[in-house]
Amino acid sequence: MASSEATTSYAVGGVVRALCSIRLLVLALAGVEALLTPGGAALALVALGATPFSFVPALNWHTRGPRYFRHGVLLSADLAATVVVLASLGVAPLMAAYGAASVALWAVTTPTRVVSAMSVPVAALLVPWRSLTQGWASALSAVITVGAVVGMTWSGRAVGDSVRRQQRLASDLARQRARRCAAETRLSIARDLHDTVAGDLAGLRLLAGGLRARVEADGFDGETAALARQLESCVQAAHGHTRRALDGLRAEADPRAQVASIVERWASLTDVAARVRLSGAFDGVAGQTASDACAVLRELLENVRKHAAASHVGVEVAASDDGGMAVLVEDDGAGMDPLVERRGHYGLQGIRERAASSGGDAVWGQSPLGGVRARVTLRGRAADESSAPLDGEVVR
Repeated sequence: MASSEATTSYAVGGVVRALCSIRLLVLALAGVEALLTPGGAALALVALGATPFSFVPALNWHTRGPRYFRHGVLLSADLAATVVVLASLGVAPLMAAYGAASVALWAVTTPTRVVSAMSVPVAALLVPWRSLTQGWASALSAVITVGAVVGMTWSGRAVGDSVRRQQRLASDLARQRARRCAAETRLSIARDLHDTVAGDLAGLRLLAGGLRARVEADGFDGETAALARQLESCVQAAHGHTRRALDGLRAEADPRAQVASIVERWASLTDVAARVRLSGAFDGVAGQTASDACAVLRELLENVRKHAAASHVGVEVAASDDGGMAVLVEDDGAGMDPLVERRGHYGLQGIRERAASSGGDAVWGQSPLGGVRARVTLRGRAADESSAPLDGEVVR
Protein backbone atom coordinates (compact mmCIF):
# COMPACT_ATOMS: atom_id res chain seq x y z
CA MET A 1 0.00 0.00 0.00
CA ALA A 2 2.80 2.41 0.92
CA SER A 3 4.60 1.59 -2.30
CA SER A 4 1.46 2.29 -4.36
CA GLU A 5 0.92 5.63 -2.59
CA ALA A 6 4.54 6.62 -3.17
CA THR A 7 4.21 5.74 -6.85
CA THR A 8 1.09 7.84 -7.38
CA SER A 9 2.54 10.74 -5.37
CA TYR A 10 5.64 10.67 -7.53
CA ALA A 11 3.47 10.63 -10.65
CA VAL A 12 1.66 13.90 -9.89
CA GLY A 13 4.81 15.63 -8.67
CA GLY A 14 5.36 17.50 -11.93
CA VAL A 15 1.78 18.78 -12.03
CA VAL A 16 1.96 19.85 -8.38
CA ARG A 17 5.18 21.77 -8.95
CA ALA A 18 3.72 23.51 -12.01
CA LEU A 19 0.58 24.65 -10.15
CA CYS A 20 2.59 25.71 -7.11
CA SER A 21 4.89 27.69 -9.40
CA ILE A 22 1.87 29.49 -10.87
CA ARG A 23 0.69 30.40 -7.38
CA LEU A 24 4.16 31.62 -6.41
CA LEU A 25 4.38 33.76 -9.54
CA VAL A 26 0.96 35.30 -8.84
CA LEU A 27 1.91 36.00 -5.22
CA ALA A 28 5.17 37.59 -6.30
CA LEU A 29 3.45 39.88 -8.81
CA ALA A 30 0.72 40.74 -6.30
CA GLY A 31 3.32 41.51 -3.65
CA VAL A 32 5.29 43.79 -5.95
CA GLU A 33 2.09 45.56 -7.00
CA ALA A 34 1.12 46.02 -3.35
CA LEU A 35 4.52 47.50 -2.46
CA LEU A 36 4.21 50.00 -5.30
CA THR A 37 0.82 51.07 -4.01
CA PRO A 38 0.71 53.60 -1.13
CA GLY A 39 -0.25 51.83 2.08
CA GLY A 40 0.06 48.40 0.46
CA ALA A 41 2.69 46.97 2.81
CA ALA A 42 0.08 44.96 4.71
CA LEU A 43 -1.16 43.39 1.47
CA ALA A 44 2.42 42.50 0.57
CA LEU A 45 2.74 40.72 3.92
CA VAL A 46 -0.44 38.77 3.13
CA ALA A 47 1.09 37.59 -0.14
CA LEU A 48 4.34 36.73 1.63
CA GLY A 49 2.49 34.77 4.33
CA ALA A 50 0.80 32.56 1.73
CA THR A 51 4.10 31.75 -0.01
CA PRO A 52 5.11 28.69 2.11
CA PHE A 53 1.94 26.83 1.09
CA SER A 54 3.23 26.78 -2.48
CA PHE A 55 7.00 26.94 -2.00
CA VAL A 56 7.39 23.95 0.34
CA PRO A 57 5.35 21.43 -1.72
CA ALA A 58 7.09 22.55 -4.91
CA LEU A 59 10.49 22.12 -3.26
CA ASN A 60 10.16 18.66 -1.70
CA TRP A 61 6.97 17.06 -2.98
CA HIS A 62 8.62 13.68 -3.59
CA THR A 63 9.72 13.35 0.04
CA ARG A 64 7.06 15.17 2.07
CA GLY A 65 4.48 16.45 -0.36
CA PRO A 66 1.66 13.96 0.27
CA ARG A 67 1.60 15.00 3.94
CA TYR A 68 0.56 18.53 3.05
CA PHE A 69 -2.55 17.48 1.16
CA ARG A 70 -3.51 14.41 3.22
CA HIS A 71 -3.15 16.13 6.58
CA GLY A 72 -6.43 17.87 7.44
CA VAL A 73 -4.83 20.70 9.41
CA LEU A 74 -2.34 21.61 6.67
CA LEU A 75 -5.00 21.38 3.98
CA SER A 76 -7.33 23.60 6.00
CA ALA A 77 -4.49 26.07 6.54
CA ASP A 78 -3.87 26.23 2.79
CA LEU A 79 -7.57 26.89 2.20
CA ALA A 80 -7.56 29.61 4.86
CA ALA A 81 -4.48 31.24 3.33
CA THR A 82 -6.11 31.18 -0.10
CA VAL A 83 -9.30 32.75 1.26
CA VAL A 84 -7.29 35.49 3.00
CA VAL A 85 -5.31 36.22 -0.17
CA LEU A 86 -8.41 36.44 -2.35
CA ALA A 87 -10.34 38.50 0.21
CA SER A 88 -7.45 40.91 0.82
CA LEU A 89 -6.10 41.45 -2.67
CA GLY A 90 -9.51 41.75 -4.33
CA VAL A 91 -11.02 40.40 -7.53
CA ALA A 92 -8.50 40.85 -10.30
CA PRO A 93 -7.14 38.73 -13.15
CA LEU A 94 -4.13 37.82 -11.00
CA MET A 95 -6.30 36.64 -8.15
CA ALA A 96 -8.52 34.71 -10.55
CA ALA A 97 -5.40 32.89 -11.74
CA TYR A 98 -4.39 32.22 -8.12
CA GLY A 99 -7.82 30.84 -7.27
CA ALA A 100 -7.92 28.66 -10.38
CA ALA A 101 -4.44 27.27 -9.70
CA SER A 102 -5.37 26.57 -6.07
CA VAL A 103 -8.54 24.69 -6.98
CA ALA A 104 -6.70 22.67 -9.63
CA LEU A 105 -3.91 21.86 -7.15
CA TRP A 106 -6.37 20.59 -4.57
CA ALA A 107 -8.21 18.57 -7.21
CA VAL A 108 -4.98 16.84 -8.25
CA THR A 109 -4.07 15.83 -4.71
CA THR A 110 -7.31 15.37 -2.74
CA PRO A 111 -10.58 13.40 -3.12
CA THR A 112 -13.35 14.92 -5.23
CA ARG A 113 -15.77 15.48 -2.34
CA VAL A 114 -13.15 17.37 -0.34
CA VAL A 115 -12.06 19.63 -3.20
CA SER A 116 -15.69 20.33 -4.12
CA ALA A 117 -16.31 21.70 -0.63
CA MET A 118 -13.04 23.66 -0.69
CA SER A 119 -13.83 25.28 -4.03
CA VAL A 120 -17.07 26.88 -2.77
CA PRO A 121 -15.44 29.76 -0.82
CA VAL A 122 -12.97 30.31 -3.67
CA ALA A 123 -15.79 30.68 -6.18
CA ALA A 124 -17.70 32.94 -3.79
CA LEU A 125 -14.70 35.27 -3.41
CA LEU A 126 -14.03 35.44 -7.14
CA VAL A 127 -17.59 36.47 -8.04
CA PRO A 128 -17.91 40.28 -8.41
CA TRP A 129 -20.95 40.58 -6.14
CA ARG A 130 -21.08 44.39 -6.19
CA SER A 131 -21.49 44.59 -9.94
CA LEU A 132 -24.21 41.95 -10.25
CA THR A 133 -26.91 44.64 -10.23
CA GLN A 134 -25.34 46.48 -13.15
CA GLY A 135 -26.90 44.31 -15.85
CA TRP A 136 -26.85 40.95 -17.54
CA ALA A 137 -23.17 41.27 -18.46
CA SER A 138 -22.15 41.25 -14.80
CA ALA A 139 -24.42 38.30 -14.09
CA LEU A 140 -22.91 36.45 -17.03
CA SER A 141 -19.44 37.22 -15.68
CA ALA A 142 -20.40 35.70 -12.35
CA VAL A 143 -21.72 32.57 -14.04
CA ILE A 144 -18.53 32.29 -16.07
CA THR A 145 -16.45 32.66 -12.91
CA VAL A 146 -18.30 29.88 -11.13
CA GLY A 147 -18.09 27.73 -14.25
CA ALA A 148 -14.36 28.35 -14.46
CA VAL A 149 -13.87 27.20 -10.88
CA VAL A 150 -15.92 24.07 -11.54
CA GLY A 151 -13.98 23.49 -14.76
CA MET A 152 -10.63 23.83 -13.01
CA THR A 153 -11.79 21.40 -10.34
CA TRP A 154 -12.78 18.84 -12.96
CA SER A 155 -9.65 19.46 -15.03
CA GLY A 156 -7.36 19.07 -12.03
CA ARG A 157 -8.99 15.80 -11.07
CA ALA A 158 -8.84 14.52 -14.66
CA VAL A 159 -5.17 15.47 -15.05
CA GLY A 160 -4.26 13.89 -11.72
CA ASP A 161 -6.09 10.66 -12.52
CA SER A 162 -4.56 10.50 -15.98
CA VAL A 163 -1.02 11.04 -14.72
CA ARG A 164 -1.44 8.47 -11.96
CA ARG A 165 -2.89 5.97 -14.41
CA GLN A 166 0.03 6.46 -16.80
CA GLN A 167 2.48 6.05 -13.94
CA ARG A 168 0.83 2.80 -12.86
CA LEU A 169 0.97 1.50 -16.43
CA ALA A 170 4.63 2.46 -16.69
CA SER A 171 5.36 0.73 -13.38
CA ASP A 172 3.52 -2.40 -14.51
CA LEU A 173 5.48 -2.47 -17.77
CA ALA A 174 8.74 -2.03 -15.87
CA ARG A 175 7.87 -4.92 -13.55
CA GLN A 176 6.94 -7.11 -16.50
CA ARG A 177 10.24 -6.32 -18.22
CA ALA A 178 12.10 -7.10 -15.00
CA ARG A 179 10.24 -10.40 -14.65
CA ARG A 180 11.00 -11.34 -18.25
CA CYS A 181 14.66 -10.49 -17.79
CA ALA A 182 14.81 -12.51 -14.57
CA ALA A 183 13.00 -15.41 -16.23
CA GLU A 184 15.44 -15.43 -19.14
CA THR A 185 18.36 -15.39 -16.70
CA ARG A 186 16.92 -18.28 -14.69
CA LEU A 187 16.28 -20.30 -17.84
CA SER A 188 19.84 -19.69 -18.98
CA ILE A 189 21.18 -20.83 -15.61
CA ALA A 190 18.88 -23.87 -15.68
CA ARG A 191 20.08 -24.87 -19.15
CA ASP A 192 23.73 -24.50 -18.18
CA LEU A 193 23.17 -26.43 -14.95
CA HIS A 194 21.36 -29.20 -16.81
CA ASP A 195 24.03 -29.49 -19.50
CA THR A 196 26.97 -29.52 -17.06
CA VAL A 197 26.52 -30.37 -13.38
CA ALA A 198 23.28 -32.35 -13.70
CA GLY A 199 24.64 -34.40 -16.58
CA ASP A 200 27.90 -35.11 -14.79
CA LEU A 201 26.08 -36.15 -11.62
CA ALA A 202 23.79 -38.43 -13.60
CA GLY A 203 26.87 -40.16 -15.01
CA LEU A 204 28.49 -40.38 -11.57
CA ARG A 205 25.28 -41.85 -10.23
CA LEU A 206 25.44 -44.68 -12.74
CA LEU A 207 29.14 -45.25 -12.04
CA ALA A 208 28.55 -45.27 -8.28
CA GLY A 209 25.73 -47.77 -8.69
CA GLY A 210 27.91 -49.98 -10.83
CA LEU A 211 30.76 -49.74 -8.34
CA ARG A 212 28.49 -50.69 -5.46
CA ALA A 213 27.10 -53.67 -7.36
CA ARG A 214 30.62 -54.81 -8.32
CA VAL A 215 31.87 -54.53 -4.76
CA GLU A 216 28.95 -56.53 -3.43
CA ALA A 217 29.24 -59.15 -6.17
CA ASP A 218 32.99 -59.65 -5.70
CA GLY A 219 32.64 -60.19 -1.98
CA PHE A 220 34.66 -57.26 -0.70
CA ASP A 221 34.78 -56.74 3.05
CA GLY A 222 31.82 -55.08 4.78
CA GLU A 223 33.61 -51.76 5.33
CA THR A 224 34.38 -51.39 1.63
CA ALA A 225 30.83 -52.35 0.65
CA ALA A 226 29.41 -49.82 3.14
CA LEU A 227 31.69 -47.14 1.71
CA ALA A 228 30.49 -47.95 -1.83
CA ARG A 229 26.86 -47.73 -0.73
CA GLN A 230 27.55 -44.42 1.03
CA LEU A 231 29.20 -43.07 -2.11
CA GLU A 232 26.20 -44.07 -4.22
CA SER A 233 23.82 -42.49 -1.70
CA CYS A 234 25.77 -39.21 -1.66
CA VAL A 235 25.84 -39.00 -5.45
CA GLN A 236 22.11 -39.74 -5.61
CA ALA A 237 21.42 -37.02 -3.03
CA ALA A 238 23.56 -34.50 -4.92
CA HIS A 239 21.79 -35.38 -8.16
CA GLY A 240 18.41 -35.00 -6.44
CA HIS A 241 19.36 -31.60 -5.06
CA THR A 242 20.43 -30.50 -8.52
CA ARG A 243 17.17 -31.69 -10.05
CA ARG A 244 15.17 -29.79 -7.40
CA ALA A 245 17.21 -26.67 -8.06
CA LEU A 246 16.44 -27.04 -11.76
CA ASP A 247 12.76 -27.49 -10.97
CA GLY A 248 12.81 -24.33 -8.85
CA LEU A 249 14.50 -22.28 -11.56
CA ARG A 250 12.05 -23.46 -14.19
CA ALA A 251 9.09 -22.98 -11.88
CA GLU A 252 9.95 -19.30 -11.44
CA ALA A 253 10.71 -18.87 -15.11
CA ASP A 254 7.60 -20.52 -16.55
CA PRO A 255 5.00 -21.89 -14.11
CA ARG A 256 2.82 -23.30 -16.90
CA ALA A 257 5.64 -25.36 -18.38
CA GLN A 258 6.77 -26.50 -14.94
CA VAL A 259 3.29 -27.68 -13.93
CA ALA A 260 2.93 -29.61 -17.18
CA SER A 261 6.42 -31.10 -16.69
CA ILE A 262 5.66 -32.22 -13.13
CA VAL A 263 2.45 -33.98 -14.14
CA GLU A 264 4.01 -35.54 -17.24
CA ARG A 265 6.97 -36.89 -15.26
CA TRP A 266 4.68 -38.23 -12.52
CA ALA A 267 2.40 -39.93 -15.04
CA SER A 268 5.34 -41.58 -16.79
CA LEU A 269 6.69 -42.93 -13.49
CA THR A 270 3.35 -44.23 -12.19
CA ASP A 271 1.64 -45.28 -15.45
CA VAL A 272 -1.47 -43.38 -14.29
CA ALA A 273 -3.39 -41.34 -16.86
CA ALA A 274 -3.25 -37.65 -15.97
CA ARG A 275 -4.96 -34.61 -17.46
CA VAL A 276 -3.72 -31.05 -16.91
CA ARG A 277 -5.80 -27.89 -17.20
CA LEU A 278 -4.19 -24.44 -16.88
CA SER A 279 -5.95 -21.08 -16.74
CA GLY A 280 -5.25 -17.48 -15.81
CA ALA A 281 -2.44 -14.99 -16.34
CA PHE A 282 0.69 -16.72 -15.05
CA ASP A 283 2.89 -13.75 -15.97
CA GLY A 284 1.65 -11.94 -12.86
CA VAL A 285 2.61 -14.77 -10.46
CA ALA A 286 5.64 -14.16 -8.24
CA GLY A 287 8.44 -16.73 -8.28
CA GLN A 288 7.90 -17.79 -4.66
CA THR A 289 4.18 -18.36 -5.21
CA ALA A 290 4.88 -20.46 -8.31
CA SER A 291 7.51 -22.46 -6.43
CA ASP A 292 5.10 -23.11 -3.55
CA ALA A 293 2.35 -24.17 -5.97
CA CYS A 294 4.69 -26.64 -7.68
CA ALA A 295 5.75 -28.06 -4.31
CA VAL A 296 2.09 -28.49 -3.32
CA LEU A 297 1.34 -30.19 -6.64
CA ARG A 298 4.21 -32.65 -6.16
CA GLU A 299 3.00 -33.50 -2.65
CA LEU A 300 -0.60 -34.02 -3.76
CA LEU A 301 0.48 -36.26 -6.62
CA GLU A 302 2.76 -38.19 -4.29
CA ASN A 303 -0.19 -38.79 -1.97
CA VAL A 304 -2.17 -40.14 -4.91
CA ARG A 305 0.68 -42.48 -5.83
CA LYS A 306 1.10 -43.78 -2.30
CA HIS A 307 -2.48 -44.12 -1.13
CA ALA A 308 -5.14 -43.75 -3.83
CA ALA A 309 -4.55 -46.71 -6.18
CA ALA A 310 -6.05 -44.49 -8.89
CA SER A 311 -6.22 -45.10 -12.62
CA HIS A 312 -6.96 -41.50 -13.59
CA VAL A 313 -5.93 -38.14 -12.13
CA GLY A 314 -7.13 -34.65 -13.04
CA VAL A 315 -4.95 -31.62 -12.30
CA GLU A 316 -6.16 -28.03 -12.57
CA VAL A 317 -3.94 -25.04 -11.85
CA ALA A 318 -5.21 -21.45 -12.08
CA ALA A 319 -3.47 -18.10 -11.68
CA SER A 320 -5.66 -15.34 -10.26
CA ASP A 321 -5.50 -11.62 -11.06
CA ASP A 322 -3.96 -10.83 -7.67
CA GLY A 323 -0.92 -13.03 -8.34
CA GLY A 324 -2.16 -16.05 -6.40
CA MET A 325 -2.53 -19.65 -7.59
CA ALA A 326 -5.01 -22.45 -6.99
CA VAL A 327 -4.04 -26.12 -7.33
CA LEU A 328 -6.71 -28.81 -7.66
CA VAL A 329 -5.96 -32.54 -7.84
CA GLU A 330 -8.67 -35.21 -8.01
CA ASP A 331 -8.50 -38.95 -8.61
CA ASP A 332 -10.74 -41.96 -9.09
CA GLY A 333 -9.02 -44.00 -6.40
CA ALA A 334 -10.04 -45.46 -3.08
CA GLY A 335 -10.97 -42.18 -1.43
CA MET A 336 -9.94 -40.99 2.02
CA ASP A 337 -11.29 -41.71 5.48
CA PRO A 338 -12.41 -38.48 7.23
CA LEU A 339 -10.62 -39.65 10.37
CA VAL A 340 -7.38 -39.83 8.43
CA GLU A 341 -7.82 -36.26 7.23
CA ARG A 342 -8.37 -34.98 10.76
CA ARG A 343 -5.30 -36.82 12.02
CA GLY A 344 -3.15 -35.14 9.39
CA HIS A 345 -1.98 -38.19 7.43
CA TYR A 346 -0.79 -38.08 3.81
CA GLY A 347 1.24 -34.96 4.42
CA LEU A 348 -1.91 -32.89 4.73
CA GLN A 349 -0.57 -30.82 7.60
CA GLY A 350 2.47 -29.71 5.62
CA ILE A 351 0.29 -28.68 2.70
CA ARG A 352 -2.04 -26.74 5.01
CA GLU A 353 0.90 -24.93 6.58
CA ARG A 354 2.32 -23.97 3.21
CA ALA A 355 -1.08 -22.62 2.10
CA ALA A 356 -1.63 -20.77 5.38
CA SER A 357 1.78 -19.08 5.12
CA SER A 358 0.50 -17.22 2.05
CA GLY A 359 -2.95 -16.48 3.51
CA GLY A 360 -4.60 -19.28 1.53
CA ASP A 361 -6.26 -22.54 2.49
CA ALA A 362 -6.42 -26.24 1.69
CA VAL A 363 -9.64 -28.27 1.39
CA TRP A 364 -10.16 -32.00 0.82
CA GLY A 365 -13.40 -33.64 -0.22
CA GLN A 366 -15.07 -36.26 -2.37
CA SER A 367 -14.20 -36.18 -6.06
CA PRO A 368 -16.86 -36.68 -8.77
CA LEU A 369 -14.48 -39.31 -10.11
CA GLY A 370 -15.00 -41.34 -6.94
CA GLY A 371 -11.75 -40.64 -5.12
CA VAL A 372 -10.33 -37.59 -3.36
CA ARG A 373 -10.58 -33.98 -4.51
CA ALA A 374 -7.97 -31.62 -3.00
CA ARG A 375 -7.91 -27.87 -3.63
CA VAL A 376 -5.10 -25.67 -2.31
CA THR A 377 -5.22 -21.88 -2.68
CA LEU A 378 -2.09 -19.73 -2.45
CA ARG A 379 -2.86 -16.03 -2.28
CA GLY A 380 -0.86 -13.29 -3.92
CA ARG A 381 0.47 -10.28 -2.02
CA ALA A 382 -2.54 -8.10 -2.89
CA ALA A 383 -5.14 -10.83 -2.55
CA ASP A 384 -8.54 -9.74 -1.26
CA GLU A 385 -10.82 -12.19 -2.98
CA SER A 386 -10.80 -15.91 -3.63
CA SER A 387 -8.75 -17.31 -6.45
CA ALA A 388 -9.94 -17.46 -10.02
CA PRO A 389 -12.21 -20.29 -11.16
CA LEU A 390 -10.52 -23.28 -12.64
CA ASP A 391 -11.53 -23.14 -16.23
CA GLY A 392 -9.48 -22.77 -19.37
CA GLU A 393 -7.59 -24.52 -22.10
CA VAL A 394 -6.77 -28.19 -21.70
CA VAL A 395 -3.05 -28.84 -22.02
CA ARG A 396 -1.81 -32.40 -22.35
